[in-house]
Amino acid sequence: MPDPINIPNNTEIDQALKQFEAESNQTEHPVVKAIITPQTPKIPDKETPNIEYEEDKWKQKIQPSPVDETPKMVKLVIKSSGGSIKDRRQAEYVLLGFVVVVIAISLYLMFFDNRITPPIKSITTPDVLPR
Repeated sequence: MPDPINIPNNTEIDQALKQFEAESNQTEHPVVKAIITPQTPKIPDKETPNIEYEEDKWKQKIQPSPVDETPKMVKLVIKSSGGSIKDRRQAEYVLLGFVVVVIAISLYLMFFDNRITPPIKSITTPDVLPR
């Protein structure tokens, strides 16, 4: 056991330590002797007829909804076409064509547009330099 550290002029700490030692010596510490052995849980077979599993109930509840699954963009194209687009497939082709046109225009503007001028070079003459 390490040597006790003596702090001079600190009677409160000394009294508290003596009280703690006296109380800890009076109480008996229980000794527990036990051997813990791990047990594997018993998993029942699914073929047991009396047991209902929750996952089976979920499978029964999940059913596809009979709601029309036409996307909103396709509905918007059909509605705004004025009757020229009559079904979902035609509307999807129109949207695909629109995407191709937009990509083509953006590629043209990115690579072939010569209207962008190079940056102006700064002129450094003795008249312009700060003094």
